[in-house]
Amino acid sequence: MALAEDEARRRNVRELRLYTNERMAENIGFYARLGYRETGRRSHQKHRGSTLVFMSKCVD
Repeated sequence: MALAEDEARRRNVRELRLYTNERMAENIGFYARLGYRETGRRSHQKHRGSTLVFMSKCVD
């Protein structure tokens, strides 16, 4: 993740966005500890009962 953030800064990208499955609670916690904040949730159409969690972080 540090490499992605460094590359974003190098390219003058101010925000990184990602998504994970809400069933992956460890991923959500990991990203939150790195400073990512949840920006929304949406049902995943291909996998009924599955929800995607969207997160973002400012890297400027």
